[in-house]
Amino acid sequence: MQHRGIFYIFVLLLITGLTACGFQLRGQVKVPGHMQPLYIQSGANAILTRELRNSLLEAGVQLTDNVDQAKTVLRVYREEMYRRILSVGNQATARQYESVYELSYKMILPKGKVLIPESQILLRRDYSFDEKITLGKEREEHNLQQEMQLQAVQTILRRMRYSLKP
Repeated sequence: MQHRGIFYIFVLLLITGLTACGFQLRGQVKVPGHMQPLYIQSGANAILTRELRNSLLEAGVQLTDNVDQAKTVLRVYREEMYRRILSVGNQATARQYESVYELSYKMILPKGKVLIPESQILLRRDYSFDEKITLGKEREEHNLQQEMQLQAVQTILRRMRYSLKP
């Protein structure tokens, strides 16, 4: 019985501490009604575009596939993914790589007013490479690339959330 009371006091102190420091859940992107529907203009990777669309739809943002109907345009461009060698082994073979993902984006109104100026996202992940398990390492690289794309989507959404606050 006494342990339960201590537990409740601990939980109460934890909650009080979190709220006192300003902690709050991230919430969803809120695009004002007069800026909807939103058009995503992207020559970017299908994974990035799909995740961006899904996240915006889940947040209740109305999307359109026709730029002429859009009241706001989110442009995603200059997407580039590449890898570099970080270290080389004894037999002059790559032992470690760095996977790099870059993209630029901005949000504008059709008449050209900039809501979010051109911004760049640069993400990096490094991983070891063993030529004896090539298939597994190729899968690891693919997973890292997908993870970076998902992180880029979350970065764009976070920026929209704070830039479009009323």
